[in-house]
Amino acid sequence: MYMPAKVKITGTPVKVREATLNDKPIYCLDYVQGGKSVPPRGLPKPTQVNTTVILNAKQWRKNFSTKKELPFLVIEGEVTLDVPMSVLNGEFAVIAFKVEKPD
Repeated sequence: MYMPAKVKITGTPVKVREATLNDKPIYCLDYVQGGKSVPPRGLPKPTQVNTTVILNAKQWRKNFSTKKELPFLVIEGEVTLDVPMSVLNGEFAVIAFKVEKPD
């Protein structure tokens, strides 16, 4: 059995979009992330990555009141490549399992 790729996304989303997936409303948080400018010796420099984080309606209501409110977030989730292009706005998507707004 394979283990899912778990990731942690930190930062402020650049855009929030509403969409539907399997006939259910979802919210897509679009992130553009760079990486360290100086990686450890011998490793290539990280490139910019566009990521779409997917939240369900309950997660959205629990953490946000409007789409204009875009705070710094810490999101833990799992990578998926199995989403339609109408949802994906990056190289890959992350299904959010935990969303936190640090103080």
